[in-house]
Order: sequence, then structure tokens, then C-alpha cells
Amino acid sequence: MWPDKVGGAMVVKNMPGGGSLVATNFVYQAKPDGLTVGTANLGSGVISPVIMGDAGAKYDLKKMNWIGAYLSGGSLVVTLSTAKPYKTVKDLQAAKGLKFASRSPTAASTTYAALFFEVFGIDAKIVTGYQGGADMALAAKRGEVDGTVMPASGLPVYIDAGGLQKPVMNMDFARSEYFPDTPSLAESAKLTPQQESLLRLQNATGASDKAVFAPPGIAEDRVKLMRDAFDKIIGDKGFKTLNEKYFPIWTRPMSGAELTEYIDKTLAIPKSELDAMSALSKKYLAVK
Repeated sequence: MWPDKVGGAMVVKNMPGGGSLVATNFVYQAKPDGLTVGTANLGSGVISPVIMGDAGAKYDLKKMNWIGAYLSGGSLVVTLSTAKPYKTVKDLQAAKGLKFASRSPTAASTTYAALFFEVFGIDAKIVTGYQGGADMALAAKRGEVDGTVMPASGLPVYIDAGGLQKPVMNMDFARSEYFPDTPSLAESAKLTPQQESLLRLQNATGASDKAVFAPPGIAEDRVKLMRDAFDKIIGDKGFKTLNEKYFPIWTRPMSGAELTEYIDKTLAIPKSELDAMSALSKKYLAVK
């Protein structure tokens, strides 16, 4: 729908790799003429690699031009492989040597899984290198891993495909609108003050909205044109109807200005809190 709002043609290029790092780096380094835009998961794909110190993130969040964000995937949930015998958190607590799939050492699927293991004393490691939700779900279906963590909105398609189960835990302070019967982390365990702090931090850095962004250095009038086009697309009934097929719960989008403010607030998180989250993730990585 982008060409309908701004004119011209558009070439869509899928660039998998590094949990969106390849695509985000490409957009950041593109010519600042307003002709290149990117989209990726806001928290796990764009923000988290930077604040967690991932060497593969070759972009500056404060210099990127933020066009807007939409389609929040809701909170992240813990889901288990249909190829394994585990059905509950208690099953996981009784098991040894479990493996969970993730995109990268700094991805939300890693940080949330690590917190989940820590809270419930689960003997597990996180295997990274998977390209995304589909890749992780396939690994679960094959029995290569015992589970994973992903946005609640993206899970139903993999449940239907037979690789993953309904979630056993919603990694948040409240239940998910997508899976209201699944208990939240906060109601399932007495969190320590540090664990509460880590959960709040991960909610800030693991936002699953789809962010739209452009390279730094673009003329202000072109940035405004792009932001206006984004707002028009989001307000289009056809766009909403199309996406509701895959995201039945439509959340309020963020404008370019709101997204920029969100980025600034996230970057202001104290380093000590980020270091604690990084240390916990490293504790559970299969390869450190």
C-alpha cells in the first residue's frame, strides 16, 4: 500500500539473518534519499541488539529516522514442542538438559527464556542461530528443541501447523489477550525485586511492534512525507482488514514522533540493569 500513498513503485526485499540485524544494518547504511525503508520487530529485532551490546548491530538508534510502529504482537509467551512429552511448567522443572530455540544471544526469545528458567529453576540451555519464528517452530516440530519464546500473536499459526503447543506461560505481569487462559509469570511465581525489575526491563526492550524506519540524514521534508504516508496506511480500512486476518487484536499504532520518544526513553535505562539482563542471558546460553 506504500506506493498508493506516496506514488511510484516499490520493490520488497526479504533480508533474513541475525534476527533482523542484516536488514536493519542495510537500511541504516542506505543512501539517505528517502527511497529505502525497513521494517522489523521493534524490541527484539532493532532495540535489544544495541542496548545488549551485540557487535553485529552497526547502526545508531538515535540517528535512525523513525517512521512509525504498528501491530504489537502482545507479550511474549513460552511454548513447548509437540514432539516432546512436556506439557506444563512442572514437567519442565522435572526434566534435565532441555533446549530452547532463539534467534541470537540478545534476542527477546533469549532474555525472556533465561528469566523463565531462573524463576522456576529449570535445567535448560538456549540454542541460538535460528532465523525466526518459522525456523524455531520447525525445529520444535522436528524435536530438535523442547520449546521457545515468541510473541503471542505469532504463535497460533505454528499451533495450527502442529509444531508448537498452546503456551504454558505469559511472560508479563498480566495475562495475554491472545491466550487469556495462560497464566502470567507474575501470578505464577513470587518474583524477587530483581526479577520484577528484569521483567519490566524486558517488556521495554522486547516490544514486538513492527517498526518502520529509514536511514539517517534524510531531508526533513522527505521524512515528513514518509511519516504522513505511514499514518495514512495505518488509517486505511483495507490495511487493517488485511492484517486482522493474522493479528486479530489490533493495537494502537505509534506515530514517528511517539516512536522516537519511546526509543529515547529506552536508551535512558541504567547500564546496571542492562548488565544484569545480559549476565542472566549468558548464564543459559548453550554457547557463550
